[in-house]
Amino acid sequence: MLRSFLSLLLPKKTTAPVRWVNRDLAIGCPEDESDWLALRARGVRGVVDLSAEPGDLGPRVRQQGMRYLRLAVADGHLPEVEELHIVTSWVLQRVREEGPVLIHECGGRANHALLATAALIKRGASLSRASGQLRHASPARFSDAQLDLLERFAGELARVTSRR
Repeated sequence: MLRSFLSLLLPKKTTAPVRWVNRDLAIGCPEDESDWLALRARGVRGVVDLSAEPGDLGPRVRQQGMRYLRLAVADGHLPEVEELHIVTSWVLQRVREEGPVLIHECGGRANHALLATAALIKRGASLSRASGQLRHASPARFSDAQLDLLERFAGELARVTSRR
């Protein structure tokens, strides 16, 4: 009873800590243990961590039985095109072999949305279609530099595909 009374006084979460892009990709920043348990129950089996600061996320993720990959992206910076190729390959392999993947970022730079968009492009979606899917999952808007990076990434993928 006291707990329910206190819950009325305490502030409620105003935004979802995790948003689903599609059934295979989620983006966001789980806030507490219940968020991690919910992700595990939803089938998430891999986490890409874009946090610039080293933290203890790796052990926490592995404790949940999930695979973990860290790509540290410093504030105000973007991943390189080569890094997008490597990480999106990892994401898509995890999705194929094990289940959904969470792209984790808490800083609000929208690099989690950028990486999710790149994964959708690598899976075969056009840049406009992939960004449209992201708009449904996240209110984040891409910067000009992020859009330029996604265009370069999509262009490289198109060149590789056309050579086959």
